[in-house]
Amino acid sequence: SRKALLESTRVILLINPDNHTAWNVRRRIIMQDESLAGLEYELKMLALIFTKHPKSGAAWAHRRWALSLLDPFKEWCDASCIYKHKRFQDELKLCAQNSAMNKNNYYSWTHRIWLLEKIS
Repeated sequence: SRKALLESTRVILLINPDNHTAWNVRRRIIMQDESLAGLEYELKMLALIFTKHPKSGAAWAHRRWALSLLDPFKEWCDASCIYKHKRFQDELKLCAQNSAMNKNNYYSWTHRIWLLEKIS
């Protein structure tokens, strides 16, 4: 069942967030949900993963994928609209927290660049 798969992959990813198969299973399940309600939960789970595994490239890539399906990132929006959006500001805070834990966190800095490219 979907619920069992989501729970199983959550456990796997909390232990090893670089398991691409688990991320792909989650991606497929989320895309089957037309409301995309699982994306908000997915972002919360990723924030939790980053507290233990802040340098997981697969987790950061999955986060960008999830964000690309949500406002203000899913559709074209001018720079001031994106910059003022709460989700954009929350993402900048997440990057700042991860960068504060480790200044050399390549993935956090790359995510910040991805965000800033959205307003340039």
